[in-house]
Amino acid sequence: MRLFDCDRECRDGHGELLDEQRARRGCTRLDLEPVHWLIEPRFLLRYLGRAPDPGLEGERVSGYPVDWKRPWEDVADGCPRGWIDNPFTLALRPFIPRRTSTGARDTNYRLERCEDWLILDAVDTFIHEQERCLAEIDEQRHDLATQRDR
Repeated sequence: MRLFDCDRECRDGHGELLDEQRARRGCTRLDLEPVHWLIEPRFLLRYLGRAPDPGLEGERVSGYPVDWKRPWEDVADGCPRGWIDNPFTLALRPFIPRRTSTGARDTNYRLERCEDWLILDAVDTFIHEQERCLAEIDEQRHDLATQRDR
């Protein structure tokens, strides 16, 4: 299941897109007809790995307090699904080395032969963010295990 699942969140039971739901989430999908955004932050207030920002201490969004150590993405950017699955990021997938069960990365011959600096930088950024995300997950698991052991 995806964090922002368009079929679950913005379609009805018959598979029809609900433009009102897409507008409330600020739909960014390039493969769909655009909608005029009427973003309701409560539909997008999810932590996706944004860097801590002490300047956000005490801030509130739509009445909800913001945790500066784990701030939400900026709702003004709309639904992150469109930024995740767009033609550029989908084109990068063949270049991203797979992780092994030990956490290492398999050899990716396409990446090794690539000389395009844009692809190389994008893959490097992806790998960095993926490692940061996995470290965050490990930290959360550790925190939960520590709380259970008390």
